[in-house]
Amino acid sequence: MNVKLRPGTREDSEACGAIDFEAFKAISSEHNFPWDFPSVEIATAAVSSMLANPGFYCVVAEADGKIVGSNFLDERNPISGIGPISVDPAVQNRTIGRQLMRAVMERSAARGFAGCRLVQSAYHNRSLCLYTKLGFDTREPLSKIFGQPPKLKFAGYEVRAATEADVEAVISSARISTGTIATASCATRSNRAALEWSSIWDESPATQPTLPSLRTPSAKATTTSRR
Repeated sequence: MNVKLRPGTREDSEACGAIDFEAFKAISSEHNFPWDFPSVEIATAAVSSMLANPGFYCVVAEADGKIVGSNFLDERNPISGIGPISVDPAVQNRTIGRQLMRAVMERSAARGFAGCRLVQSAYHNRSLCLYTKLGFDTREPLSKIFGQPPKLKFAGYEVRAATEADVEAVISSARISTGTIATASCATRSNRAALEWSSIWDESPATQPTLPSLRTPSAKATTTSRR
């Protein structure tokens, strides 16, 4: 298969969104886990927002003129963030994912980032093996919890859906409780507010681990296992 890589554009949103949805749906269903994207529309909206954001870089894989995969690099912080990465289920296990990973890792190194991080589903052994071969080390577990907020009341506390007005408070809370910087964005879809956030190591020498450039012999990339 002749695969070509190129930078993604806004015109790729629909194709990349559909592949994201089907790829994540397939692996989640195989292991009886909830889908990462509840619908192709939400997956497409997520991809579209990243393609429209100058803080994200996208690389697209094409085979015979058709998009078969994509990967993203969050370049808004001192440590870059990789993903989501997806490959059309019909053409997986043909090194396309490896090529997409190398493309963003090389860009991260060329741009001088201290390192790069990604979140890996703990049940997806194939991609975990790939990331290990590429030099990633598992750093910490991350629990992803689904369900409705408990209909309980506690003195002095309230449980509710997040809104855009909560972004700054979330960032401040993440720094205080975990010693990390958090970047957050809110998007409303179908009258539901969703809060997305990713964290990186604090810039202060007291808490920042040694993560030199990926091009150096001692370079370390990191991965967080999602359970």
